[in-house]
Amino acid sequence: MRYWDDMQDKFGFQDGGAIPPDAWKCRKAYVMAVNTLAAKFGSNTRAFAFDRGGMHNSCMILLCTAEQAATLKPEELCEGSSNFPWEHEASPDDLFWDAYRHACDMDVDGYVNITVQFEEADAEALLEAVAEVEVPTT
Repeated sequence: MRYWDDMQDKFGFQDGGAIPPDAWKCRKAYVMAVNTLAAKFGSNTRAFAFDRGGMHNSCMILLCTAEQAATLKPEELCEGSSNFPWEHEASPDDLFWDAYRHACDMDVDGYVNITVQFEEADAEALLEAVAEVEVPTT
């Protein structure tokens, strides 16, 4: 889970200035995998996708208790919210870290696919713009 560490820190992703385009989908996959494993292992900790407002890193993962997580729909934990409904972030228990390590071993990033397209119309528009560039004279 190559972005996990950046998602733990408000200064992650170079203080929010270099969030990769796939980070949001990876975060969803991380939270889904870790929370499912954490529940399976009996952990009392869950991950929460947090969209931090203001300056700094906006693509974060915070931790809450399983009891707190049970008050939300699973998609509310995974999709990202700018509202962290609890006063303090939870501390992870050992079983949560076991779940995290298992998720890392599963190559969760490999399940996220981002498609980049460069359509014919885009190529034509680019070439038109390039054609309009005047060659500087010396």
